[in-house]
Amino acid sequence: MPKFEMPPLPHFSLQGKFSLAPPSVPHLSVDWYAKGGILTKPTIFGQNGNSMMGGGEAGKEAVAPLSDLMAYVQTAVKAEIGGMDANFNQMIQLLTVIASKDLNVNMDGKAITEIVDGHMNTQQQQSQFGLGRM
Repeated sequence: MPKFEMPPLPHFSLQGKFSLAPPSVPHLSVDWYAKGGILTKPTIFGQNGNSMMGGGEAGKEAVAPLSDLMAYVQTAVKAEIGGMDANFNQMIQLLTVIASKDLNVNMDGKAITEIVDGHMNTQQQQSQFGLGRM
């Protein structure tokens, strides 16, 4: 039979006493462990309607309040991006060097851009020559 494990159950505490004279009732408080935790093996940790909620069956799983979970994700992303800062700075330096270089490529004593531009103008003029004619 499988062994079911429950995370620590909430702590209940009762303060005060029941009395008719003077009238008083005890105060019940519950500490729910709202910080979450890591499930390292199959664990049933709650119920959603008629279904039991479990985790940890596929390896370590986190159960945390969304506000805490978002903070964990933000911290992890910042740590990853922080390690990439040096790479980004190096890429910016290299792109700056490349952008500052004269990148004209010549063929037959003319810049390639002049040759391509001239060819494109010729093609455009030839295609427009036939427009509007029947």
